[in-house]
Amino acid sequence: MKGIVGLKRDYLIVHSYSAFSNVNVAPPFECIDMYDLVNTDLSKYKCMIIAGMVDQDFLEEEKHLIEQFLQDSKLLCFFGNLITGWIPGQQPYEVQEIRWHGDYDLTIEKDHPIFDGVKVEEMTSKMGVKGVFARGSHPAPPNAEILLTLPGNKPVTFIDRHSTNGTIFMHSGSTFFHTTGMNPKKGLSTERIPEQMLAWAEAECEALANKGGRLDA
Repeated sequence: MKGIVGLKRDYLIVHSYSAFSNVNVAPPFECIDMYDLVNTDLSKYKCMIIAGMVDQDFLEEEKHLIEQFLQDSKLLCFFGNLITGWIPGQQPYEVQEIRWHGDYDLTIEKDHPIFDGVKVEEMTSKMGVKGVFARGSHPAPPNAEILLTLPGNKPVTFIDRHSTNGTIFMHSGSTFFHTTGMNPKKGLSTERIPEQMLAWAEAECEALANKGGRLDA
């Protein structure tokens, strides 16, 4: 990420600290236990990253913190399956109905820097298995910028710049960020996503910081 980010830890990961998660992070990321959210000065961060294994009942109880973060023209990135109503303007996760393996086929709806040079077939299948990238969707709010869909025009990945004063990035699968500073290479085009996600997030945060502006498509 040369020239994109420095050593400042201004990307906050709200972490579940589950047995399946890695808490070793490198700048620009900083990790907190999800239950410490109420004791954290969120003004220090320009981006909040939350994955679906967190306690969403707890987040709904404290959703005013999320709402204020977005009101302050910040970026919220959610990866996983939304269950409760703690993200403004967003609807619960819907499992994709599967009749055959093609129901997991992904479509790139528009060119976007996050997926520049990424082959859709390498997102759709991993070691011959489909559904690893996404097994469902979130209904998108009006005017959302939809990036990826499953069959039936079901939004897998989208950007919402209209529900709040900030920007909400929604993806119904695993996180796009690579937070440890070391990214093993396997020769797949999908390895481009973490760096390109961070580059996009940097540009989006800069636009948000510029008098509340947004990086519109």
